Amino acid sequence: MRAGVGKGVEGAETLPDRPEPLLRDPLPVDYRPFEADEDRDRAHNLPLLSLYLVGAWTLAPLGWVWPITYLLYCLGSNLWFIKSICPSCRLYGRAACPSGYGRVSARIAPRGDPSDFPRRFRRNIGVVALGWVIPLVGGAVVLSRSLQSALSTLYALVPLILFSILGFYALPALSKGGCGSCPMRRECPGARFTVAK
Repeated sequence: MRAGVGKGVEGAETLPDRPEPLLRDPLPVDYRPFEADEDRDRAHNLPLLSLYLVGAWTLAPLGWVWPITYLLYCLGSNLWFIKSICPSCRLYGRAACPSGYGRVSARIAPRGDPSDFPRRFRRNIGVVALGWVIPLVGGAVVLSRSLQSALSTLYALVPLILFSILGFYALPALSKGGCGSCPMRRECPGARFTVAK
């Protein structure tokens, strides 16, 4: 048993500050977790953080308030994801979660129903997706304002192109490992962007 985790009702594990047990749903036979937490974190969280930082850079020409507000929105939207979607995941409370959110979610939200995961994902993912739309719209505004000179157009295009490459090519490609080994991949509406179900 891990330190800080006790036994609750019917032998299920509980976190010290949460009375309800961490229900352990059966995992598929073909479930292959990453070898180490560092691999998982690099595969998902560092590219996502890079995407958000480039998104803030894209918005910077609009004034300092826009990138700061954007980064705060990204933080809030990820917490929203962790609180509203993750509790219904089979990896709720487990260190094996490919994104690393499973254990965080167990500390801030009660356990949800795993059969409700696809519906909760579809209903709440728009909050996170907006964090991908804001830099595209803001970047288009910056680009339209910078067409008077080639250099200012280049300064507007570079972060916009980099954001698009990170968000729509690199992040989905890098997520294949985590999503491909996730036991929720067949039920997850987002898996179609990274792996075939």
